[in-house]
Amino acid sequence: MKYPEEFREKVVREYEDGTKVHIILKEFGICEDTLYRWLKENDIPTRRNPYSEDFKKKVIEDYKEVGNTVTLSKKYEVSPAIICSWLKKEGIQRNKSYSDEFKEKAVKRYKEIKEIKSVAKEFGIQGKTLARWLDKKDIWHGLGYPEEIKQKAIDEYKRTKNSKEAAKKVGVSYDVVLNWLHERDISTQHNGYPEEFRKKVVREYNEGVSQKQILEKYEISDNSLYSWLKRYDN
Repeated sequence: MKYPEEFREKVVREYEDGTKVHIILKEFGICEDTLYRWLKENDIPTRRNPYSEDFKKKVIEDYKEVGNTVTLSKKYEVSPAIICSWLKKEGIQRNKSYSDEFKEKAVKRYKEIKEIKSVAKEFGIQGKTLARWLDKKDIWHGLGYPEEIKQKAIDEYKRTKNSKEAAKKVGVSYDVVLNWLHERDISTQHNGYPEEFRKKVVREYNEGVSQKQILEKYEISDNSLYSWLKRYDN
């Protein structure tokens, strides 16, 4: 996913102002790797510090009691993927029986950033595991719909110029069709949103409303938000 330059600059400024990494990731709906890549591109030194051996041992001992990397991640502000790497080096087998709460958090995170690989890494699970959880909730992730379904939706959009109608036609969510259209570089400028509505969304974003809140409030896709920011945020 390509983020607008203004969006990247806003994220980087937050980091420079001293905002904690986990707060930035939650507020802007991005993954840790994306944040550090933008910092590197702007030659900004990071606040990453090597973890001491005593610290690692403490986390590992806690894991033996808790058995959940996400819980420890919140407690110690270390990503589940890093904790998993420490466990692997110690030869400790992870508990693969995931709680419903854990699954819900992973699914929620995917809905925020829509990147299976990044979410899987963040939660220390396999991409196919996350995809299976998404399938059970009928959430699109780009790995399961047959090509004929995609094409039927695209043909319907070309006929009606209405992505919501196209989604209804094939029985998928609005976001799914938007992603298929973007994959094929098909313009969605006639998507039914009035000009004033788009500008209102951009104004709210610039006033500090989080990306997540905007997407949920107006039921729009992240791609729509980014395109409007690029067009109106001057």
